[in-house]
Amino acid sequence: MLKGLGWVVTEFLNELASQVRAGKPIAVGIAAVIVLLCGATVVKAVSWAACRGPSLSAVEGHVRYDGQLIRQGEVTFTPCPGSFGQRRSCIITNGAFGIPLARGLRQGEEFVVEVRGMRSTGNTYLSQGEMIEELEQYLPQKFNTSSELRIRPTAKKTSVDYNLEP
Repeated sequence: MLKGLGWVVTEFLNELASQVRAGKPIAVGIAAVIVLLCGATVVKAVSWAACRGPSLSAVEGHVRYDGQLIRQGEVTFTPCPGSFGQRRSCIITNGAFGIPLARGLRQGEEFVVEVRGMRSTGNTYLSQGEMIEELEQYLPQKFNTSSELRIRPTAKKTSVDYNLEP
């Protein structure tokens, strides 16, 4: 049946082409409509593909330092030079961190991973009428400002655990 339909379409287009060559106004109009519809379909397909954007990856995991879960802190993912994507950060709570798919990392791109752990200094200070516990970042620079940790997400969901040693 499809073979027969293809023959009918081919015959129709051949006849239309001969009518256009003969200068028949109605044939020219029909041909113009067909060209416009085909062009619009191609434009719509291309724009849909462009608007879809890159595939993202949700990222989740746990962070330990010297065998202990980092109770609070931050993980930051920064695109490596030559990579595309946006910088993303998330909070570490009781060792766990996560970035949802909607804010995810671009799949196939490489990111530098920076980990910062926060702990109490034992001091407090007054801020806007409240006593606030003073915190300090305690991880070595090799895990944050001078990090060599990397990640390259390749799936819709990426799980990774970081076991950092002093």
